[in-house]
Amino acid sequence: SFHFQQINIMGRTNQGQGVLTTYGPDLAHILVMDPAMFQFDDLLPLFKKLTNRDILPIHEELKLSDRQEFDAYIFNLLGLSKIQVDDFYDSYLSLVDSRIQRANING
Repeated sequence: SFHFQQINIMGRTNQGQGVLTTYGPDLAHILVMDPAMFQFDDLLPLFKKLTNRDILPIHEELKLSDRQEFDAYIFNLLGLSKIQVDDFYDSYLSLVDSRIQRANING
């Protein structure tokens, strides 16, 4: 979710109908976590749960326990509190909703 929010912030919405794209220059502004932060023995099982199913629309995705477990691992590494995580999700969903709403108005 951390990465996808950045894509929503840095991505381009010039394709119409709310499509979001990123190109080479956009990627230079996307933060990447240092792999040394991860304990891969802990992260891999969480990641594998996500890869065994289709990713759902964001409002549904963020309600799923496997997504929440994966995100909790990442947010814990970042030192975020429960309130900060809730604020993160609220702002993320707001960005997505705003992009889709603009697409519906302009489309």
